[in-house]
Order: sequence, then structure tokens, then C-alpha cells
Amino acid sequence: YPDKMLAYNLSPSFNWDTTGMTEDQMREFPKEIGKLGFVFDFITYGGHQIDGLAAEEFSMALKQDGMLALARLQRKLRLIDSPYRTPQTLVGGPRLDGALAASSGRTATTVAMGKGSTQVQHLVETEVPPRILEDWLELWSEHYGIPGKLTVKLRPHTAGSELLELSVLDDMKNKLANVIFSTIHDRWGSNFISIRDQNTFDDKLRQKRLMTLIHLFLIHRYKGVSIHYVSPTDDNQKQAQGMKALGIYDEVNTEVGHIIVARVNADRIKELLGSDLTELKNFIAKRSAKGRGKKK
Repeated sequence: YPDKMLAYNLSPSFNWDTTGMTEDQMREFPKEIGKLGFVFDFITYGGHQIDGLAAEEFSMALKQDGMLALARLQRKLRLIDSPYRTPQTLVGGPRLDGALAASSGRTATTVAMGKGSTQVQHLVETEVPPRILEDWLELWSEHYGIPGKLTVKLRPHTAGSELLELSVLDDMKNKLANVIFSTIHDRWGSNFISIRDQNTFDDKLRQKRLMTLIHLFLIHRYKGVSIHYVSPTDDNQKQAQGMKALGIYDEVNTEVGHIIVARVNADRIKELLGSDLTELKNFIAKRSAKGRGKKK
């Protein structure tokens, strides 16, 4: 049907694992049928399955972990800056308040979004925000003469993934560096950061402590006590030993299978992140000599 714009139902009635397609073929299927003219693709009643799965997963988590399950959900909403994180606005609170004010001649005293609304709670930053790293990168850029404003993006590595990706972008949104990681909690509540991949894409930015600043931010945000480099590369080996020499790690173990385990020196982190950032500025400029001894 040349010159026709066709529609295709990517139906959940099919068991897609019985189609004989590989995962790569499934991934590319919408694009491939688009080449045949099927430019409008839809999924009939797919939303019911999505809602059902989300509800089942959350209800089981709620039964097992109580309100911690909802706190985890809210953390994910904040991470992706979802409009669902402010439920009063999402369900039309401001619009209803406007209608109430208009119909009452602005004499109504009970409103959804007024003083005492829990809406404000969802605007509070309970995690260390990425803009903190942006502030550090501003100091870093000034020292090394890096033009433009650098921004930081923290998102799931792929949609729905437990792996996260922290990226540093230039003012043209080109990716300069990234770290792909996850966080793990042990039975005592200690936090471990598992590094799966890290890259500095511009060779001119190497050996300027950019990746170390990114690591510092991850340790700061997630209160990491240990960093695990999974299937480590030569760059990971150099990174870990270099950060040990700088006092950021006080122990690096390379004899744990295909993992480097680096223990964070909390005292050194506290020095570097002092409120006046003097030590951090010295660190960026490679003038810092403090805190290189073993953790006491």
C-alpha cells in the first residue's frame, strides 16, 4: 500500500516470546514495520496489564515493608522528576481551588493547595541534588578553563532499570563523562555503590580529577561506605589506586573475584566537603595534601 499510513496493533494477546524473534528483533520490530508503512503503532488494553503489574508489585512490597515501599516509590518519582510526585497538582488541586474561589467570591477558607497542604512536602529535596555536583564542576571548569556550563543528569540507565546513570553534559548536551552504577544495602543498613561502567569520552578531560569528583558526589549522595567495581577495567584499577593515594579510599582489595572493593575514608570525605569548599578547591587544583594517611 504505497503512500498509505497504516496502523499496527502490537497486541498483548500475543505471547511475544513465542514469535521466534530474538530480543534484538523484538527491540527493532516497531521500527522495522514502520519501514513497511505501519507508522501508527498501538497496544490494545496494554494499560490494564501495566497497571495490574504495578499494583501487584506495590501491594506485595507494602505487605512486606510497610510504608518503606511507598517511600521507595516516591524516591523513583523524584529521580525522574515525574509529575506524579506532586499528587495534589496532578489530580487538579489548583484548578479546583480556582473554581472554588470563583464560585465563592474568593471567600472560601478551605482549599486543597493552601497553607498546611502536604504538596510542599513533595518539593523538599531529601536527597543530595545533582546541582551540588554542578556547583563543584563550575569550580572545576573555572580552574581548567573548560568553556560553557556543565550540567548533570541522573536517571535510570534504561527505562525501568535498577541501574542508574550519572552523566556530565556540556552546553550542547553532549555527554562528556558518565558512570553506570547501582546501590546496595547490607543487613546493617550500610550503603555500597556498585560501579558497572565509567567513561570519560573526551580525552582532553582526563587526568583532571573529573571522574574523582563524580565519585565524590556519589559517595556524598548515597552515603557510600564502600565502592565495588564490577568486572574492573584498567581504568578502574587506576581510579581505585589513585583515590587511595589521595586518601579518599583507605583500603583497596583487588582479590575478590572479578570485583575491586574500595573502602571509603569518611574522615577524608568530610574534609573535602567542608562548608567553605576550601579543601575541595585545593583538591581540584591538585594542591591538596591533607588526609592522605590511613583512617584512624
